[in-house]
Amino acid sequence: MFSHEEKCDMLECYLVCRKSSLRAREYYSELYPARIQPYERYFLRLYRKFRGNENVFAKTRAKKEFITGEATEIANSIADILKDSNFCYGTVQRILKKYKFIPYKYRPVHTLLAGDPERRLVFCHWYLSFCRQNVNNFRYLLWTDESNFSNSEMFNRKNHHYWSRENLLLVHPRGPQVRFSFNVWCGIIGSKIVGPFFYEGTLTGERYVEFMSEILTNFLDELDLISRHHLHFQQDGAPAHNSRGTYHFLSTTFNDQWIGINGPIQWPPRSPDLNPLDYFLWGYLKNQICKRRYDNLDALKTAVREKITQIDGRTILKTVRAVEKRAQKSIEEQGGLRKINPETRIILHQDNATTHTAQKTRPSLTEENVELLDHPPYSPDLSPNGFFTVPEIKNRLCGQRFQSPEEAVDALKNAVSDLPANEWNKCFENWFERMQMCTSLRGEYLEKQ
Repeated sequence: MFSHEEKCDMLECYLVCRKSSLRAREYYSELYPARIQPYERYFLRLYRKFRGNENVFAKTRAKKEFITGEATEIANSIADILKDSNFCYGTVQRILKKYKFIPYKYRPVHTLLAGDPERRLVFCHWYLSFCRQNVNNFRYLLWTDESNFSNSEMFNRKNHHYWSRENLLLVHPRGPQVRFSFNVWCGIIGSKIVGPFFYEGTLTGERYVEFMSEILTNFLDELDLISRHHLHFQQDGAPAHNSRGTYHFLSTTFNDQWIGINGPIQWPPRSPDLNPLDYFLWGYLKNQICKRRYDNLDALKTAVREKITQIDGRTILKTVRAVEKRAQKSIEEQGGLRKINPETRIILHQDNATTHTAQKTRPSLTEENVELLDHPPYSPDLSPNGFFTVPEIKNRLCGQRFQSPEEAVDALKNAVSDLPANEWNKCFENWFERMQMCTSLRGEYLEKQ
């Protein structure tokens, strides 16, 4: 990057300026304005190499060697790469972009202790055999958990923006002085959510038994004899769940058909990835609720109830069915945490709308290992949504009146879900036929022929 003579001049300027990188850079730019100006830290790095008896005047490594060698290793940031290279920040950014390196995010998971993988294996094998005994057995397992909700909203300065031609100097109030919170208990069974039930303060063993006896009494009275006979109860390893009173109550109510840390069917500790409430419900609710502030406790509780009632039963059922896949993945990892298969390919076809081609859209899709299928502009005749889904849904909803936007959205969802599978198969077959016709017509619109 710099010649032998330029490096000698840089060292001389650095020593004249009493080893001040900032002054050395200014002094060097005054003496040699026509040369490429190094960044401030380069003077110190050059001097350290000289004092360390390294070959200061060796040729800089080629960019290609840098990419295939160092950048393929895991680095937390560009700063880590700069420490071991002679490139500036902008050069590293251009190289990483040129060779299609992507800043993937870490996925936080629980730390498993000694013995946890073995317990996870035992539970996963039991659950798979439980589901294989009867295809509907997964509908008879009541998953339960507790979570805390507060008026401290989640606000991320990096993800929240407003678009304007001028800086409006908007502010976002944070950190309310009056804070309130409560705990929520919920259960999931089949396609239904049991609850929510609210309680405040610390949950002790006695309070948990009183709480569960009231909830389960009303819940069990609504079940038919077949469901009551096959029902299994699940809880995690919270301290209140492991009291003697809790063990006696659950053993009396469910005999040996309950899951817990010390239950007849042992629940593996530190395994939120196997509980639908942990890996779906709580995260979904907090993402929906914590976007705004609430003035009092009752308003926050009302928001929790409303968001839970808005969750579609098909979504809940799909979440419960995912436990079986997660258990299978955990067995493949020998009881370890489930990993995302990097070879899984998802091909997404979408048109060229502004939101689809935004700068933030493509990196997020690439991070999720989604491969984009290019779509030619002004070609609705080659889009399944353009020639089938949208016209079909509009024909089904034509002539109907709706009292609110929510009612219209529900009607749209029902219309999509009511489309039979054979219609979707015909749609894809028609899509391939249209592409073949377009090729034979050399790109002309199909409707023109």
